[in-house]
Amino acid sequence: MSEPPNAVHVVRSGEGQAIWYGRALMEVKADAADTGGVFSLLEMTSVPGRGPGGPPHLHKTAEKSFYILDGSIVLDIVGGESIPLSKGDFITIPRGVPHGFTITADSGVHLLQFHTPAGQEEFHREAGTPAAERRPPPTVAIDFTRIGEIAERHDMVMLTPPRPTSASSPPADERPDNNHPNDGPA
Repeated sequence: MSEPPNAVHVVRSGEGQAIWYGRALMEVKADAADTGGVFSLLEMTSVPGRGPGGPPHLHKTAEKSFYILDGSIVLDIVGGESIPLSKGDFITIPRGVPHGFTITADSGVHLLQFHTPAGQEEFHREAGTPAAERRPPPTVAIDFTRIGEIAERHDMVMLTPPRPTSASSPPADERPDNNHPNDGPA
């Protein structure tokens, strides 16, 4: 961990580093430098529509939490349960627990991601691209080999190669196998 910060950290609405990653705008609200390495906070806004959120992966050294601001997802614990989450819901995923998620709201999803300790923001910085605008990105192809290599450098493990799906994929509970959303780990 780095030295504790000695100043109040304020990030206003519409501020924070903006990154396009997969089908989402990721805004870094607090990183390791801001929190002394204790946690990081990212705000995620997806493109409208149901579809893939993050393929099965795990974090070796960090817990991840989601707080849903708007929309809904289904969090899939690999080999376990599928947990629907919607506006106002909060979940913490312990390190080492394989998971992925699917966006299940037609409006997409707007959520906060907390990582304890900090560091996951560096994955998004390396795997994503600087956002040209503060809005979700146009659809782009994702190089999953590259993403897997980047994930390894940031103490993550990609568990399965993603299957191609379209932005109009059915919700997770209507797919024959809901453990393969394919838009990069979130």
